[in-house]
Amino acid sequence: MEAKLACYDAGVQKESVEDVTALARSYMAADEELSLEEAVAKVVKKYPQFTKGKADEEEPEGKNWGKRQKGKGGKEVDGVTKAFLKKNPGLKVD
Repeated sequence: MEAKLACYDAGVQKESVEDVTALARSYMAADEELSLEEAVAKVVKKYPQFTKGKADEEEPEGKNWGKRQKGKGGKEVDGVTKAFLKKNPGLKVD
């Protein structure tokens, strides 16, 4: 219970508490003077992906599929195609 509280205080994601706790306990076993809070802080410093923050702010990888359809990741249109589309506004070019 104390380990979970130390993890939550350090900003660890709920899904990563067990992993951070295991790593912190291994650090504590190697250095007997290290407290649980210090060990958790050491783990979070070395592995920032366990914390809430950047990982939550970034767009998940699976959400990229619609960008092309929304016009955010399309191809550059050359001059010939641009002139053709100007004369034929109802056509779509893939």
